[in-house]
Amino acid sequence: MIGIFDSGVGGLSLLNAVQRVYPFEDCIYISDNKYAPFGEKEINFILERCRKHVDFLIEQGASIIIIACNTATTIAINSLRKEFDLPFIGIEPAIKPAITISTSSKIGVIATRATLSSSFYNTTKCKYANNDSVVEIIGEGFVEAVESGIIHSKSFQEHLRKTILFFKRHEVRFVVLGCTHYFFLKDEFERIAGGDMIFIEPTEAIIKRLKAIYGENHISTSKQSKTSIYCSGAGDAVLRILKGQKFRLLQLDY
Repeated sequence: MIGIFDSGVGGLSLLNAVQRVYPFEDCIYISDNKYAPFGEKEINFILERCRKHVDFLIEQGASIIIIACNTATTIAINSLRKEFDLPFIGIEPAIKPAITISTSSKIGVIATRATLSSSFYNTTKCKYANNDSVVEIIGEGFVEAVESGIIHSKSFQEHLRKTILFFKRHEVRFVVLGCTHYFFLKDEFERIAGGDMIFIEPTEAIIKRLKAIYGENHISTSKQSKTSIYCSGAGDAVLRILKGQKFRLLQLDY
């Protein structure tokens, strides 16, 4: 069984990618949407929530866990790897591939406040880039907009346009989406940018890492795979995003 958790519905894009590669494997997903976004929470609170999620996923039978949250990865993955004896796959802003393919001296990064201030993120940035070559902006309200389904509202569309204009003023062409919730905004970003920017997210790299750890040909013993999704808050956003798909929607009780 593959376990995945996020602060909300952002990681559902990764769940779909995992299921395309392992269609016969059971998956369990946690949307901790009662406490979203993680990017505005205290570090100790995020660490405690991550530990609880890992304990729960292990109890359910997960043999590998994907942390589908940039903030949780940057803050908690090192501690979780020390505390729990199973493989973890985390997500971090795709600075390395962005720098590799960029044809200019700058790349852009949109992420939460917690991710941009974390030592994990800044170590990665220093390894592959420098402060002058990375233009950063906090995705204020982006997580909330995806969770509530208002990304097409007039006010939020204007917010997205201002974000694009910010990067254009800095002559940025390659922009890293540093939060899984932002993956659901990629089409909107591309439409507003009008072909002037390329938006990078790490789904392909995550799947490649999953195959390396979990095995190219791993097949569940279950005759029919099951997908269980637990929410700490309301399940409306999950139902909206996964409309037409088969899954069990359950309430998280911690």
